[in-house]
Amino acid sequence: MLPARIPTVDQFSARLAQREILLWTTKDGREIPLDEMSDDHIANATRVLTLWKSRAKKRDARDPIVRELGDAIDRFKRILRTRKKSATRQDGADARTPRIGMRRG
Repeated sequence: MLPARIPTVDQFSARLAQREILLWTTKDGREIPLDEMSDDHIANATRVLTLWKSRAKKRDARDPIVRELGDAIDRFKRILRTRKKSATRQDGADARTPRIGMRRG
């Protein structure tokens, strides 16, 4: 689980997050599966993780949490890229599909 807000990066369990990155916990405590998150929500979550990473990096760039947060950010970005590719393919398939039975004219 990835909490939407944590008091310090030290309380963030990166190993747990790597295993359970399928859920995002919102500010009010609701858990949302990544599959159900909108693209905007995933983009905002990526921004939050990037902020946490920069804060952790300022304290100690060699801290393993910096790498773990980077992995989580990469995972979120991959999800967005996959969704965009999928949407592009669907749009292209719809454009090529002939419409049968209805003519305008």
